[in-house]
Amino acid sequence: MRHVRLWFSGRSIRRHRSCAGFYRFRCSSWRVGRCSACKYRASQSDGGVAVSVRVPATSANLGPGFDVLGLALSLYVEVGIIGTDATPSEAIEANDTHPAQIAFVRAGGSGRVWVKNDIPMGRGMGFSGAVRIAGVVAAEVQRDGTWHRDSSDALSIGTELEGHADNVAPSLHGGIVITSENIVVQVPLALDPAFVMWIPEFT
Repeated sequence: MRHVRLWFSGRSIRRHRSCAGFYRFRCSSWRVGRCSACKYRASQSDGGVAVSVRVPATSANLGPGFDVLGLALSLYVEVGIIGTDATPSEAIEANDTHPAQIAFVRAGGSGRVWVKNDIPMGRGMGFSGAVRIAGVVAAEVQRDGTWHRDSSDALSIGTELEGHADNVAPSLHGGIVITSENIVVQVPLALDPAFVMWIPEFT
């Protein structure tokens, strides 16, 4: 007899299972709110404009809102421009096929970007949408020296590259949003919920 071990609130709970296999599930709680919107930092350096963009993970297709309803989670990916400032030790250099680099170039960026990621990939938490938004915003800050969400092309370019806006819109705006045809409406909440997600270590 094999067993499954579950991690919940930092405690290990062992359960027996008759089928073969040993699985681990980690439980984490991430808060959602206005602080989860896309943010950037820019400063002048010897290498040009030093840019760092932080974008939240998302969960989309909520309830009946297929391809239109999504929310931002307080788990992030960060993208910056190589050569303009110190690259974080945990970051990787994005190659030409990385979605961050593709979005950066598509938005008119020059050079190459680094990526520091805390979002589980391939787990339905909007990594590709978030990193594409980060790439577009980094390119716009590099070009203009500043960035304004209302005049940004991040939503349209992110949607073009992603194929739909239900993940890129909450990555850009934060909170819970409804989106359709480049229109985004934020959904007000009367509470500050916490979301619990179980992420298996296997695919």
